[in-house]
Amino acid sequence: MNDVAGSGLSADRIAERAKQKLKDAEEVVDHARRRLQEAEEQLARAKGIFIEADLQRDCSWNNMYRRLIQYKKEHDGDVLVLTSKDSSPEIKKLAKWVQNQRVHYKCFVTGDKKHIKEHRIDALNRVGFVWNVIEHSWNSNFNALVIHYEKYGHFEVTKSESVKLRNFVANLRKAFRRKMDGLFQKELTDER
Repeated sequence: MNDVAGSGLSADRIAERAKQKLKDAEEVVDHARRRLQEAEEQLARAKGIFIEADLQRDCSWNNMYRRLIQYKKEHDGDVLVLTSKDSSPEIKKLAKWVQNQRVHYKCFVTGDKKHIKEHRIDALNRVGFVWNVIEHSWNSNFNALVIHYEKYGHFEVTKSESVKLRNFVANLRKAFRRKMDGLFQKELTDER
């Protein structure tokens, strides 16, 4: 056994001590990870309890939130709350509130957090709130087109099958031609 740099210890003994220190450090890290995971789970439970308690308060935001949940139940899971000229004043009010939540969310994302609280964003997310209607619509149409292709093996959609999907395909083709011609087309990104 060779003495390492006059320490009186062999290289094997130094390696053994280093290995033990590494093992001890790994155990400390593993313990800290377990504690962190437990703390995160505890925080998530506390946050859920807080959100539920806050949503029970009687205030205008909570009343509209409860109305949105009721609307969702009455409209097969829809939370877009679209209106027409024949919509009731109550539905128009709910649609305006929904639109305001989208505007407040955009402010929140850009750092202006005074319009909507994070726990309210969480509550809206839990009911499947649609923050970006255009993106949601595009994705819904695209998914319907994929289903159509899987069923029929082509992208030719007749009016009798779906006017909405036929229009989506026509607009998609138009956007593709514009993109190929070098014209700016925000609807058709490279990703799409």
